[in-house]
Amino acid sequence: MKIFHGPHNISGMASILAAAQRSLGVSAEAHCYNKSVFGYKVDKEFNHENFRGATSIIKFAANFDVFHFYFGESLDTFSLRDLPLLNSLGKKIFMYFCGCDIRNSKQAIATRKYSACSHCWAQACNYNREYALKIVNEFADGIFVSTPDLLDTVPEATLLLQPVDSNSFLKFSRKFNSADYENLGTQQNPLRLVHAPSSQKLKGTEYVMKSIEELQAQGIHIQLSLLENMPWEQALHEYANAHIGIDQLLIGSYGSFSVELMALGVPVICYLHEHSLAHYPEPPPIINANLENLTEVILSLLTPTNNWEKLIKDELRYVSQHHDHLKVGKKALDHYSKRKKS
Repeated sequence: MKIFHGPHNISGMASILAAAQRSLGVSAEAHCYNKSVFGYKVDKEFNHENFRGATSIIKFAANFDVFHFYFGESLDTFSLRDLPLLNSLGKKIFMYFCGCDIRNSKQAIATRKYSACSHCWAQACNYNREYALKIVNEFADGIFVSTPDLLDTVPEATLLLQPVDSNSFLKFSRKFNSADYENLGTQQNPLRLVHAPSSQKLKGTEYVMKSIEELQAQGIHIQLSLLENMPWEQALHEYANAHIGIDQLLIGSYGSFSVELMALGVPVICYLHEHSLAHYPEPPPIINANLENLTEVILSLLTPTNNWEKLIKDELRYVSQHHDHLKVGKKALDHYSKRKKS
């Protein structure tokens, strides 16, 4: 079996899954756009100009048995016009939706008390969402989503949690030291927070800043690292130096930022909706907060009764159990073998 991953490399997932599947003894390559500031490594750089006609697509498709696409885009970009052709060639096709490429913004606004869509709609939405879902359902063999909130839009999809190679985090992670969490928020030990939004509107950054201002007005000492458009490995250094990371306050599911923080042993604050919680394999070891209670949640974490060591151990176990790249890669392989379309 030969597998194509691409052309998007959302949070490095295409590269991670391709590498994992190679470790599992399968031929897999990540062909991705390589212009990102984050510096994710790819196997080959993708150029959609190479796929302007059926002949070029047919020639390229001969190299692969499975096409694992990401973010509502295929070889022929957002048109997805190559999906019927790949299907007719007997290729297996899977689409991995990751957020604004498929999320039904009107549904999210109408049904959720807190919604990222109500803060940015429709600026971040892929224009081809409805068409993508239609053509993927018609010609693809399976649909993956990276977060359970997307199951509201694509209930027929399979939840494929974000993969992470924990080995790549070892040089950045630090050993737990209880002294790091003593007297948090004092002048002697300011609370070090890290927040790395891919989009400030989507992740609720304005509410993070508001809570920090409220806490500082109460005499709490806080150092915030607000990270944007930073190379991935450089960002990991910043993550590992934090006491706590804040992911998002509007979407209702945790993102790759939370997974990376947990893999580093950094406690995470994130808004988790009850519908999303019902789809996770077990309750995530994440501190649940929303835009209304974030200040109170952070205050509660400054008391000496919190068992940080247990939380961090639970995080590391959870990531190993549910986000390990080999386990996620194997789950994807299992689905490739299930032929849906004739």
